[in-house]
Amino acid sequence: MIEIALRFSIEEGARLLRSHGFDVSFRPMPLHFDRGHGEGYDSQVDVWVVTDPRNGRPVLLETYFRRFLQRKAGELFLQADKLELINLFEGMD
Repeated sequence: MIEIALRFSIEEGARLLRSHGFDVSFRPMPLHFDRGHGEGYDSQVDVWVVTDPRNGRPVLLETYFRRFLQRKAGELFLQADKLELINLFEGMD
């Protein structure tokens, strides 16, 4: 398996979603913190979220963006043309 780490800023992820009309905001969201052995606690934490347009519920921006990238990863190979692939060899020798 070839693994590549990609890094995106919050603003880059938010910009993509906002450009398509999604609501992205920094606001309190209840999160569960597990202490192990089935114990834990809930707390309100300020996080970046995108609002699900189907039901109005907030979804962690990182969780949504990660899912988006996983889905798009397969499309990278469908859209590459031969000339583009050949040109990537430039400067490698």
